[in-house]
Amino acid sequence: MKKLLLAAFLVLACQVAVRAQIQPNGYVSASTITVGGYTTFYREGETPAGFGWTEATLWNPDGSYLVLGHQYTPSYFQSIGPTEPGTYWIQYRLVDVNQDYADQWISFTVLPNDTGGGGGGGGGGGGGGGENQN
Repeated sequence: MKKLLLAAFLVLACQVAVRAQIQPNGYVSASTITVGGYTTFYREGETPAGFGWTEATLWNPDGSYLVLGHQYTPSYFQSIGPTEPGTYWIQYRLVDVNQDYADQWISFTVLPNDTGGGGGGGGGGGGGGGENQN
C-alpha cells in the first residue's frame, strides 16, 4: 500500500513540475483602448516538452465569452475590437505535446468613445432670455 501511495505521489509531483515549466507569455499591444479601437493579442510562450497548441477565450465585462480559437503555430497574433466599454479578460492556455497546459489571464480596458459632440447640448438654454426684452 505504501508503494502505491508513493507511486501516486511521484506521478502527481511530476505532473505539477511539468505544468510549472510551461510558460504562457501572451500579451496585448494596448492595455487601454476606446470603443471602436483595436488591440492585438499575441500568443507566445515556452513548452520544454514541445509545442502542442494554444487556446484562447475572450471574457466580456457582462460575463459572456467569445472563443478565439485554437492555434497550432507557436507564435500567433490577432486583432480584437470590442464594441462595449469595460474590462475584458483573455484566458490564454498554452498546451504542450503531452497535453499538459498552463493558463494565463490577460486584461485590457475599453473606454467609452468620447466624440466631443455630446457636450454642445447645454448651450441651448441661453435662448430663452430673449422673451423678456421689450
